[in-house]
Parts: sequence; C-alpha cells; structure tokens
Amino acid sequence: MIQYQNIHDNNLILMYKGILTFDLLSAIIGSVERRINEFETERRVQKKFYSILTECIQNVYYHLEDGTEKELPIESESVLVMISAKPKYYKIKTSNHIPNTNVKPLIEKIEQINNLNKEELKELYKEALSNDSFSSKNTAGIGLMEIARKTDYKLEYNFEKINETHSSFNFEIKLARGQQDITIDGTEKVHKSIA
Repeated sequence: MIQYQNIHDNNLILMYKGILTFDLLSAIIGSVERRINEFETERRVQKKFYSILTECIQNVYYHLEDGTEKELPIESESVLVMISAKPKYYKIKTSNHIPNTNVKPLIEKIEQINNLNKEELKELYKEALSNDSFSSKNTAGIGLMEIARKTDYKLEYNFEKINETHSSFNFEIKLARGQQDITIDGTEKVHKSIA
C-alpha cells in the first residue's frame, strides 16, 4: 500500500497539496523540469522523467475537469503531488479524488498494463493510438501506457473510499536514475551509473 504520511525526505524535489489550476499545473511542470537538472545529468532520463511527470499531472487535472468534484467539499478538490529522488530511482506520487464508478475500470486498465511485457505493451499502445474510439475524454488508458513504456517498474496504486460517490486514487511511479551520488557512511560520495 502506498503511504503518504512521511514527508520528511531530504531528497524531496517537490511537494504540493492544494487545488490544481491550469496555470499552476504549467508552473509545477516547469519548476520540476528545472529542478530535475540538479539531480540528473543523463538527458535520456531527464526526458523520460519530464514525460512521465506531465502525464501524471495532466491525469490529475483531467479528473478535476469532469465536474464531479463539485459534489464534495472544497478541501476535497485538492490534490497531492510529491516527487523525490531516491538512491536508485525517482518517485512520483499523486493523489486525487475520482468517482467510485471510475475505480473498477481504472483498476482493470492498470492491471492489464502491469501484466504485459514491453513488447506486448508496445503493441497495445499502437492499437490504442489507431483506435478511433479514443477521444480526448477517454485517453486515460493511453496515458497510463505511455507512463508504463517509460519505466521499468510496475505502476503502483491504491484506492481509499471517501464516501458513496468518491474515492481517493493514490498513484506512484518509479523511474530508474541514470547517474547518482551515493553517500557511504555519511561522508564519502561515490559517482555511480546504474543505467
């Protein structure tokens, strides 16, 4: 289960909890793009990170746009975005409210993606892109596939029921770091590549 309680993390790149607007969405993405350059020297990893982050935040914003949040108190419209740099990977966590009617289809999409190997995922992605039934309001599956294609880790998630109409969707993605400094015994730093 994904835990969000511990925010005391020396490698925290960004944490935001609040209402997400389009302008704020753009500002968060821009700010993190600049910060990731301080942590990551490999351009390939930077590009993957930026792409995954953009998909994650757009996914959160998409759920706020559908108007269902109006049924909940204003504080429930807030989202959580937490990004940290661990020794071997970057971690992006998001949390937002979704209608309970969307929980089962979302679980099915994520589990389908998690059960595919890279080649199968590539084929499903191509098929989804060529399928005319995917509209601008029905692209969550494509976004999840795009994220999964860029990471070597499984997509992690859980749902917490809020009330009869909504649940909290907690989502976590890991992306392997390229080069990093690892502290040994709190003093010596060794530059290591894990790519």
